[in-house]
Parts: sequence; structure tokens; C-alpha cells
Amino acid sequence: MSSNTSQHATDGRNVGGKRTPRVSSEPLPTPQLLTVRDLAGLLRIHPRSVWRMATMGKIPAALCLGPKTIRWRASDINAYVAKLAGHADEEVRRD
Repeated sequence: MSSNTSQHATDGRNVGGKRTPRVSSEPLPTPQLLTVRDLAGLLRIHPRSVWRMATMGKIPAALCLGPKTIRWRASDINAYVAKLAGHADEEVRRD
């Protein structure tokens, strides 16, 4: 027998002839730094729109971690989203 029988799969695949249980479907913790795709998913916009908004200063500033590594702080984005939600509530109350 090969050494594969000692491997553990957590997604319901057969390993070593036995079916393994699926992992919990609980959401993963939000990372501290978000990629453009992460941010686009949270804001439900296209990644190109994230870049456009960043250029125009409409979203919090990104961190440049390297020549091709740009990230946003999750705490900055959470505060930005909370601010947007607060403005939306104020406009509804005015009407």
C-alpha cells in the first residue's frame, strides 16, 4: 500500500478507501488585508470599478506592499461601508 492512506481529506473525497467527512460550512474569518477581488466581492462591484473608485479617492487608500501587491485594510473598508450605510439611512429619514 502507498503512503497515501495516511492523508486526510476534508471535502468528502475517498482517501485510502474511506469516505471522509466534509468540513464545517462556517464562514472563514475576514482577512486583515483585502485584495481587489475581495474588495470587489464585498462591495458587489467589478474589480475595475474598485480601481476607478480608488483613483478618484472614493474608497479608502490602498497599501502598496510591493511592486504588484496592493491591499486594503479590512478595518478601513468596514468603516467606509458603515459610513455609507449611515448616509443611506439619513437620506431615507429626510424623505
